[in-house]
Amino acid sequence: MKVIIIGLLLAGSMFAVWTYAFPAWDRIVIARREISAIRDIEQKVDKIKKTRDEIISRYNSIGQEKKDRLDQLVPAQLSQEDIFIFFNNIVTNSGMRFESVGLSSVGGESGGESGGGRKTLGFDMKASGSYTNFRALLNNLETNVRLIDIDSIGISEDAQKIFSLSLKGKTYYANER
Repeated sequence: MKVIIIGLLLAGSMFAVWTYAFPAWDRIVIARREISAIRDIEQKVDKIKKTRDEIISRYNSIGQEKKDRLDQLVPAQLSQEDIFIFFNNIVTNSGMRFESVGLSSVGGESGGESGGGRKTLGFDMKASGSYTNFRALLNNLETNVRLIDIDSIGISEDAQKIFSLSLKGKTYYANER
């Protein structure tokens, strides 16, 4: 009789382990995997925070003069007056006569998207002057701080050896900063 009771208790305990302990163990294994995944995500978030803090400290270490230069390179806002003044200064510093500049949106009402958080603004500039002044203008455009892409150059000469120049291209400005 003792053997039967021990056998029944052993069978009952095996049944209890089979029905309760094994499923609980499976849930424990799943919970451990989830905890491991959460720890991995926490480590990635900590790396991102550390990288963000490094970038912020590097940005804060940049002097205001260099930040101002960056704003000249790709201005934060579109100002048609600033673009007009920019082209007028480039042309007159080259010794040429500034005639006009026309601005046009590229690919949209407020400028086309060019990737990297920039927008583009098309321009059509006209100026006139001597060949030497024309070369100085091209040099000034090449060495200026503002980003400009020249798409086409039109040149004509009149009887007094005065060159009329037409430049078409685009300049860039930032969406937000």
